[in-house]
Amino acid sequence: MEKTNGKLFYGWVVVIAAAAVLFFGFCAGFYSFSVFLEPFQKTFGWSKSQVSLGMTIAALVVGLLSPVVGALVKRYGAKKVQLIGAVILGLGLLLASYMQTLLQLYLVCTFIGIGVATAGQIPAQTLATHWFSERRGTAMGIVVMSIGLGAMFMVWFAGNLVAAFGWRMAYRVLALLVLVFVVPLIIFIIKNKPEEMGLVPDGVTASSSASTVSGVVTVQEVAFTLKEAVKTLPYSLIALSYFLFAVILGALNVHAISLFHSFGIAQAATAWSLALGVSVVGRILFGYLADKYSKKNLVLASWVLQICAMGALMLIVGSSQYLWAFIICYGLGMGAFNTLLPLFVSEKFGAENFSQLIGVVMLCNIIGIAVGSIAMGHLYDASDSYHSGVTMILIVSVLGILSTFITGTPNKKISVKDEVPIND
Repeated sequence: MEKTNGKLFYGWVVVIAAAAVLFFGFCAGFYSFSVFLEPFQKTFGWSKSQVSLGMTIAALVVGLLSPVVGALVKRYGAKKVQLIGAVILGLGLLLASYMQTLLQLYLVCTFIGIGVATAGQIPAQTLATHWFSERRGTAMGIVVMSIGLGAMFMVWFAGNLVAAFGWRMAYRVLALLVLVFVVPLIIFIIKNKPEEMGLVPDGVTASSSASTVSGVVTVQEVAFTLKEAVKTLPYSLIALSYFLFAVILGALNVHAISLFHSFGIAQAATAWSLALGVSVVGRILFGYLADKYSKKNLVLASWVLQICAMGALMLIVGSSQYLWAFIICYGLGMGAFNTLLPLFVSEKFGAENFSQLIGVVMLCNIIGIAVGSIAMGHLYDASDSYHSGVTMILIVSVLGILSTFITGTPNKKISVKDEVPIND
């Protein structure tokens, strides 16, 4: 991590704080839900489908609000949006501890979904995009890595809270964590842009995208508005790539363990956990590589990893010797996509309106997750086998390679940012 004038560049502080918000806030609200499914059933007698609908509602709220959150971040800044979201999320978790009816569950899940959307990925990714240019890949890798680590930790943490104190107290502890730790973190640490502190992206030593005259730095970069971007073919192709990746994600997130069992893998849960663990490595590794190599080529490599993973999966039948090939290839590929696709957007269309650009693309993401999950289920029901589902993922991966390969660079519109005086 670079130092400017002997001091640690504040952008790294912002990125670590944004990662902590996702780790303790976003993951507490979104990924802990599975821990509460069985306690809800035992307490209220609700069916799994009734309880699962609550999570579906939260996920839909997060997805549908993505373009709105992107617009709010553009207008009011990531800090304000994230702060309001964290307060909503904390109150939602607190309200969850007092639930008595199924309708209340659905209302609370809606409330939590609003908090997760506004305190979550779009503001955090926008902060990484605004604070870094040359090291944006590494910064983005840290941000998205926190989701992978936070998901694993929060499931373990919430599970232990439920076992020790019951589900109502567990929700209160999670609410306290968000309101007492995450909210102050946003208030006192997060800054929207380096210009607020008289800095430029990457610090004053980053000169490849800036010119310095008499102690003043002028930053130039590509800049597209959402209206301009949606008229270009590259933006549509990136959105298509997001959708195709999400189809795979939705298919395997819901069906992976069942698929492993059908292919004769006894330790299905362990295998899937290991793949998710490898994805954490993929997030930070490909973020680092994105600072050095072509992002387009790295995305193509990620699609190739998905194809290798599905090929290994087909060979697993009757023999588990290819299981590690699947775990490594799928994990690295999935982690890579989470880091690279936001970077691909900012590289092609600039950082100035990133929140709006990524907000619309993330809507494609939530649609893809739903399509993948449903399609995988229908294909299994039709054939009583997951082979056709794996074939579908292979086809999707090939389409992903094609869409990425033909994604070019739109006609560049250069924006000269306001001149920023250098702080000595």
